[in-house]
Amino acid sequence: SGSNGRGFHLTSSNSNTIVMTGNITTTNTTQSDGIYFNESSNNNLQMIGNISTASPSGISLTSNSDNNFLNISGDITTTGSGSYGTYLYNSDSNDLTISGDISTSGLNAYGYYLETSNSNTIIHSGDIVTTNQYAYGIHFNQARSNAVTMMGNISTSDNYGYGLYLYESSSADSSNTITLTGNI
Repeated sequence: SGSNGRGFHLTSSNSNTIVMTGNITTTNTTQSDGIYFNESSNNNLQMIGNISTASPSGISLTSNSDNNFLNISGDITTTGSGSYGTYLYNSDSNDLTISGDISTSGLNAYGYYLETSNSNTIIHSGDIVTTNQYAYGIHFNQARSNAVTMMGNISTSDNYGYGLYLYESSSADSSNTITLTGNI
């Protein structure tokens, strides 16, 4: 696919139901997310299949994409620098259930990256594997009151590869809850 070749792209689209069986593959390194929500809320996405992207993310919820429900049964693989398995930016109160592995191989490529996103719930059954420098399994940047249940292992294999990295992501009244039932 070419530049801006996303699998699903919702902008300012609310209250949709999407059911898909099959894989999403994007190969360009410019704005070619597998699933991309921008300013889109109250959507329900059910998918059975794998997501493979070069960049930037397997799943991206950005700019006030709130109250969405995503249930993905399949693996997510990203290969580009700065590409994330799942990325939430300024998006709150979403429910994500992912049954499958997340693998990233690029520099600064995280399994999950929540940036200024609050009160989200993530349930992940599967492993997270990152294989390059500064590649974190789960990274929160100024993200608060989120709940993550991780049922699988987190593996990082290069310099500064943290399994779990929280940056400015708590306060007295809004801490995150992370439950891990696997190895790091």
